[in-house]
This record gives sequence, structure tokens and C-alpha cells, in this order.
Amino acid sequence: MEPTRSLLHRRWISSRGSSSFNFNFQLEVFNLNQAVEKFSRAVAIDANLKEAWLGMGHAYKEYGDYVKAIQILTKAIQLDGGYVQAYHMRGVTKFGIGRHDLAIQDFSMATKIDPSHIDSRAMRGVSHQALGKFRMAIADYDVLLGMKSDHTCYYQKEVGLYAHHHLDVCHWEFNMDHDLDPRMKEAWCKRFHPATLARYNPQKNVDAKIKDVESLDVNGDVQIKAIVDKAKIFSKKIQLNAAGYLPNARQQSMCGFAVLELAQVLQGVWFRSETEVSGKGSSGCRTPHNFSWRDMYDILIKWRQLSEPNDPVWWVDKLTPEQFEEGFGSHTPMITGQCHVVRYYPMFHRSFQIMKSLVPIQCNLDGDTAKQASEAKDCKEMHALMKRDFYVCTPCQCVSSDKIMEGTRLTLQHVPPDGYEFSIRTPGTPSRWKEYDIELTHVWDELTRHVREKERDLDKVSDLIMTLVFYWFNFMPLSRGTAALGYLSMHAMFLAIDIEIAASVPKDFQMDWEGILTPTPKEFIDRTSKWVYPARTKHAITDLPNVRTCLPNFRKMIQVMNHL
Repeated sequence: MEPTRSLLHRRWISSRGSSSFNFNFQLEVFNLNQAVEKFSRAVAIDANLKEAWLGMGHAYKEYGDYVKAIQILTKAIQLDGGYVQAYHMRGVTKFGIGRHDLAIQDFSMATKIDPSHIDSRAMRGVSHQALGKFRMAIADYDVLLGMKSDHTCYYQKEVGLYAHHHLDVCHWEFNMDHDLDPRMKEAWCKRFHPATLARYNPQKNVDAKIKDVESLDVNGDVQIKAIVDKAKIFSKKIQLNAAGYLPNARQQSMCGFAVLELAQVLQGVWFRSETEVSGKGSSGCRTPHNFSWRDMYDILIKWRQLSEPNDPVWWVDKLTPEQFEEGFGSHTPMITGQCHVVRYYPMFHRSFQIMKSLVPIQCNLDGDTAKQASEAKDCKEMHALMKRDFYVCTPCQCVSSDKIMEGTRLTLQHVPPDGYEFSIRTPGTPSRWKEYDIELTHVWDELTRHVREKERDLDKVSDLIMTLVFYWFNFMPLSRGTAALGYLSMHAMFLAIDIEIAASVPKDFQMDWEGILTPTPKEFIDRTSKWVYPARTKHAITDLPNVRTCLPNFRKMIQVMNHL
């Protein structure tokens, strides 16, 4: 398995014409503070060193400080108005905060300076696609594929064409995950060459009768205006206040609309006997059936897929049967090589302690070796002791029985020559899928029963909501996006019973990691309820216009997400 490379692990090289001055700076640092310090020293020596300004801007972007990143990248551009890499990185930063419209300007400038700049053209295509400008997106993709036939924009193009052809279809009448070829989805996740798709039938070309998405005057529609205003209340609630997380306005907007739609659907299911769904919009059961936990997440996934076409967000069991059997799953590194991953390294020490407690039992260590494992100070000592790459499984306690399921796999691998990767890997296999389906179904049924009680016990219902979210985090059934949708489902389930969680996520708190690293729902609830439960506030949405009626298709969904 090839380790994930840090975006900051690269070489910046500059050559200054006749002066024959060469600047070689290889960034191999343990944290971004060191990166900024090194780049600051470089520009203190030579303020005209554009590569150092670029590297510093990149570092701030990775840390999540987009204001400083854009300021510094602009400085690099001022030093060299033809600096393609700086335009590209500034565009990537604007893209990261959800301002795709502004990002397009920088990507366009980069491609104007250098028409062969592949990354900027790819990101411009993705930005156009997110905004519903499918013709411009596909034009960029076609140019890219002409330059580089193995470029993964092939897959974005396929998804974009599918969305284009479904722009004006009721979104609950189809399911992208069901309709698209599993081989294509798997190839995108693995970044395979498109030529590997033997016997694949590509999407039809653009239909001249279907217009691209145009801007919407939100103020001109009273009902949509009410939905937009209400969505703003919930849009920032899943924004993590932790290093590495840019405040993405587009994703925040998506979250608000997704929470409102799901909350209204749940109210129908729980309180108006609207329990049966046709199955047409479902990723699982395709025939009429009672609304289930999976149908709940299908609603959220649809918004996530549409809001960010750069991400392959798929149910793992909807990839190829062979891949499902093998256990395709998520992979999140905390340490990769010699780099600490800014978003996830804060979870390393706790995770490493859990590994040390589990390795003697799961790896059958004798007394002396077990003692040495418990005293290991870092990845190097642990790997030297074990003499191999290995993993341990975190436990996940059932509530429907006394069974203990496999949570995630804390994995330690050597990365030559002298680095290590410490990560979590969560495989999606049929047997594991069955276990979590049983557990989630049990909790869903209990939650449905308790929310319908005449004298509702709010704490009991809250515990069940958090229990369902706990199992979702441990399940990790998506190729990516599981964490964000767990947050959304929590807010939507509470809002369905007229409760708003009127607080933001605490600083440096990542609820999905609390679920992953906690063995029981009770312990998870104990750790999360401290900020969730005191923030429970009455908030009825009875008078809110119906989201599905007002936003019945991809076109309308994209239009409201474009309204930032």
C-alpha cells in the first residue's frame, strides 16, 4: 500500500536567469509551524524569493488560515505577475473556502499564462461543474484528456454528464450511486487509468435542450428565501474549529439545506405515517419499503455528492462486488512518512495509547514483549519491537446484544527509508456490513418508537440519536464524507423533534474521532453530551416551506448553493 503523501512534502526549485542563483528548499517538516518559520527565514534573507512566499502561503492554507494564505500568495503574484503556481495555489485556497466563482478567476489566469497547466485546468473544470456550468466544465475536461489521456477528470466528466441529464428530474426519483457503473466509481476512487474500464458505456453527451444552471434571484421567491434564511442558521454548525479545516462556505450552505430537508422528511416518517418510500431514490432496496436509516443517509449523500464534484462519495457496497468482498474502505493517516497530518495528528497520542493497550492481546505477545509494547514511546520503537507492519482492531460494543464488533484498524507501517505511517483503516466487507446494518436498524427502530411516545423522554431520545451517530462513525460505509454526514444527521434528527443544537463544535473537538476511538455508545455519549445536551433549544420548523417542493431537482439545489 502506497502511503499518502503530504501536500507540503515537495521540492521548491527556483532558477534566476543570468545570476545562476539556484535556490533549493525541500520541505520535510513535522508541523506547519516549522514550515512557516523556515519560509519566514527565507524571505527575511531575500524578500523577492517568490518560491518561499508560495510555500508559506501553501502552509497557511493547509493550516486553515485562508486570509493569511491569500495575502501571502498575492504577494508572490505581485513579485511575478506570470507566476502560474501562485495563481493556482490562490485558486485552490479560494476553492477550499467554497468560493468557486473567485477560484475560477485564478485558475483562468494560470491557464492563460500556461495553457498546458493541467492542475489549474482540472480545478477550473471542477469549479464550473459545481456551479452547474457543465458545458464549460466538459470543455476543460476534454482539453485535459487530449493532453493527458489518463487524467482522472474523465470520472468527473462522467458524473457531470449524469448530473446534467438529471438537472430537471425530481431528485427522489433516481439515485446516482445506483445508476452509475460500479466499475467507474471504483476506478475513480483508486484513480485508475480510464482505459481500464473495459466494456464501459460512457454517459451521453450534453443535451442541447438542457440549459446550464443560471443564477437565481432568491429574493424574488418568498418560499425559497425563507428556506435560504433558515438554512443559514444551521449552515455553520458542522464547521470544525480545528487546525487544517478551512471554512468552506459552499459546504456550509449545503449542510443547512440538507439538514432542513432531512428534518422535514423525518417529521413525515415519525409523525405523519409517511413511512413508505418507493425505492427509486434509494441506494439500497429499490422496491417500496419502510423508510430506514439508510434512506436517511441517502438524502444527505445526495447533497454532498452534488455540492463537491471533486470528491468520490459512494456507498462502499455499491462499488464492484469484488471490491466489496476484498474490503474497500477509508484510510486516514495521522503520521505519514515524517510529516504530521495537520487535521488528524492531534488524535495520534490517544490512538497510540489504544494501540499499546490492544497489541498484547490481539498480537499474542508474551509477558516481556507485552511490557515493552506498553512502554513504546513512538512508532519507531513499536515497529522495531513488532518487526513488521501490523494493525489492531478497536472494539465497538453492540447495544442489541453482547457482541463486540470490529471498529477501525489502527495501522502502523514502515515508510522507507526512515519514516512511518500511523493511520486508521476501516474496511467495508459484507460480514462487517451485515453486523452494522443490524445494529443501526435496531437503534433506528428504538429511536422511531421513542420519538412517537406521547410523553417523550428527551434524554432517552437524545441518547438514541447519539448512539445511531456513534455506529455510523464506526461503520464508515462511504468512500469519503462519512464524518460530515454524521454531524448533519445528528442536527437533522434533533431538528425533526423541534430541537436545535444551538452551539458550534468546541475548539479542537472532532466528534467522528470520539466515536472511532471510544468502545461503547455510553462512553461516546458521555464525551459528546457535555456540549450537545446543554445546547438543546426549542426550534420548530412547522411554518417552513417544504424543501422538497421548493427545491425539487438538481437545478434548484445547485442554484441555492450558489447563493452565498
